[in-house]
Amino acid sequence: MYRTAQWLTLGIVLGVAVPVEAQPAFPFPQQDAEQDLPKERDRARARFQASQAQPHAIARAMNEAATVQLTARFRSFLAGITTLPFLLETAQSWLEAQQALSDRPADRLAAVALYWMLTREFEDINQTRYDAGKIVIQDLAEARYDRLGAEIRWHQARPDSDKAPGFAASSEVRRLWDDHQFRAPTSEVKRMARARFAAAGSDPETLVREQVRAAQAFTTADIQVFFGGRGTLEFLMDSSRRLLDAQCAAHPEPADQVAAFADHWLRLSVIEIINQQRYETGKISAKDLWSTRERRLLAERWLIDARAKAGPRAAAGPASDLRLVPNTINAQTIARRKFATVSADPHELARGRVEMARRVTEGRFKEFIAGRGTLDFVLEASRRQLDADLALSDDPAEARAARERHWSFLWQVLQVNRRRFAKGRIGLADYAQSQVALFQAELRLAQAREGAKP
Repeated sequence: MYRTAQWLTLGIVLGVAVPVEAQPAFPFPQQDAEQDLPKERDRARARFQASQAQPHAIARAMNEAATVQLTARFRSFLAGITTLPFLLETAQSWLEAQQALSDRPADRLAAVALYWMLTREFEDINQTRYDAGKIVIQDLAEARYDRLGAEIRWHQARPDSDKAPGFAASSEVRRLWDDHQFRAPTSEVKRMARARFAAAGSDPETLVREQVRAAQAFTTADIQVFFGGRGTLEFLMDSSRRLLDAQCAAHPEPADQVAAFADHWLRLSVIEIINQQRYETGKISAKDLWSTRERRLLAERWLIDARAKAGPRAAAGPASDLRLVPNTINAQTIARRKFATVSADPHELARGRVEMARRVTEGRFKEFIAGRGTLDFVLEASRRQLDADLALSDDPAEARAARERHWSFLWQVLQVNRRRFAKGRIGLADYAQSQVALFQAELRLAQAREGAKP
């Protein structure tokens, strides 16, 4: 049905056939789940091997796994299985892997241009689906947000003298582009060529304003869905963050950003209050409450930092948008919380965030071992725990220990998923995603070692 997207045959590039994601049979028996856990001696051996790996070798392996994951996720998306946020995250991981391969500006520019092509294709597919009444407005707005972000990055990456797309890329990127040029129907090649020509002449400031409008559309819709007791909590909190990012890009002056940080904090506070009520009535798990609190603590720290950076002009910003607060929440509760941010201790906020992130990661991992939950959320929990640990201390030794704990967690996830994939319990995308996450952690460890050398 969505013929416009069929040019993206990344599996052909790798010489592998990639089926639509298999649906795992959850939950697993507890005995099988325990047998999935790797032995400590295997972890020690893998840790030593990772300590000897060179950054470029890791980058190559990460790129191969990211391409496999993107191929599988895209085909699953076409089949109506994979949801858009997961596909967009996969495309971003693919871009990171592509750019890790080379420091040459031409290669990095080509990777960004191809990433823009991907996001444009995702938006076109969702436009067709939205016009047919198959998806809601936030799905279309989110696809547009990422395409606009990719277009902005493309403009930023292009040198002033370069008015062409500039696909002088690495061999892998050239193969991807050649696959598009020669395997796609002529009409599709022309369609994408016209879109690239229009993007090359677009105005970056206009793109930024359009991105804010797109973010407002899907964030507002996601909030209303949440108020109705539906939706996915992580997607909602990510939407709020993406709106904040767009607003900060549109208003680069620190004094102009305070209101955006205040609204982001307010959204997270409202979500936390509602989730506290839902937890007390048994409607959600403690893990969901901890996840919300970790995000609110981070939003509060950002608000404090934004006020400090803006200085005396911070108070001149507009008040928070109280339309974000539903009638079920007492206005005095919000007022007390907002007043408390003035005297909040940033270090205590950081410590609280570390504790919440640790609880979320442990809860996600228990679900994962039992064969429940979503892999994306498991990996995201560990990444957020790492970010919280790194934000708490400037000690290089503690930072290295935090990165090693993160690597160890991801290595364990990969070993479990390797066994499950071999038994046909998970799809290729999940297995490849586990590899990508581990390679990302290994690459950062290797880069940290390189930076620590005298």
